[in-house]
Amino acid sequence: MHIVRRYILLVAVLLSALLASAQQSAEELFQKGDDCCDAEKYAEAAGYWLQAAQMGHAQSQCVIGVCYQEGIGVAVDNAQAIYWLTQAAN
Repeated sequence: MHIVRRYILLVAVLLSALLASAQQSAEELFQKGDDCCDAEKYAEAAGYWLQAAQMGHAQSQCVIGVCYQEGIGVAVDNAQAIYWLTQAAN
């Protein structure tokens, strides 16, 4: 029984580290998108923001929602805009 508890603890620690790493990656993708936007590379920025949004990064979800709403780097798509803005709000 003691070995099972250690195993469960190890799995929990590894999952926590993995989730923290994924969130950091989402933040890095968001920043890359921001840098591309500053350089007026809007399609590239939208690609980074979409990746981060799909990882659950709320700020990216909001930004990509506005991109879809306004057609910034992507085609206007009101359904996608609503989807991503709703995800960000939740």
